[in-house]
Amino acid sequence: MKQSIYSQRTQISLSPQLRSLIEAERILTKESLSQYLRKAAVLRMVLDMVERSDLDLIAEAVIGSVSKSKSGWKKVADIKSWQRKQRKDENRHRS
Repeated sequence: MKQSIYSQRTQISLSPQLRSLIEAERILTKESLSQYLRKAAVLRMVLDMVERSDLDLIAEAVIGSVSKSKSGWKKVADIKSWQRKQRKDENRHRS
């Protein structure tokens, strides 16, 4: 018996609407449902990697770009304590 490249099997549930959309699309591409879903999974992983990479670039550009002495925090000695106090005040206000 020839071993398949995709030896791991799984079972998923799709809503009828999603299944109909996929069926319409895969008929055009002449792919099996398995092929279509594998490709969709790979595309999702690539998009997630790109998004994480973009967020990392944004964080690198922003974090530490303004020194404390030039910011609105220069008069705050302990930023963590100040944040805790602000959050406690917010919680009292919301109750």
